Amino acid sequence: MTPLTFAAEARRDLSAIFDHGVLHFGVEAAEAYLQRFNGVFDMIRAHPLSGALNDSVRPPIRSLRCGSHRVYHDVLEDRAVVRRILHHAQDVLRWL
Repeated sequence: MTPLTFAAEARRDLSAIFDHGVLHFGVEAAEAYLQRFNGVFDMIRAHPLSGALNDSVRPPIRSLRCGSHRVYHDVLEDRAVVRRILHHAQDVLRWL
């Protein structure tokens, strides 16, 4: 298994996703939605090169879909790093 770490921005993204979910869908739905990300994080740990390679940004970054969001991660020699978790409607070039 590849170690997985989270950039501060990714941690803030998860918090914002939860807050938005609570506001619009309730606590239970927000918690359930966040739990779905654990499957993506497990996938990255097991297969760090999984996901689409987005080469429109420099350096290129990989991404996996989770619901209405995409998890953007880098693969380094010793670990994978989740950089951002962005809603599909967000401009990737602006936020990465």
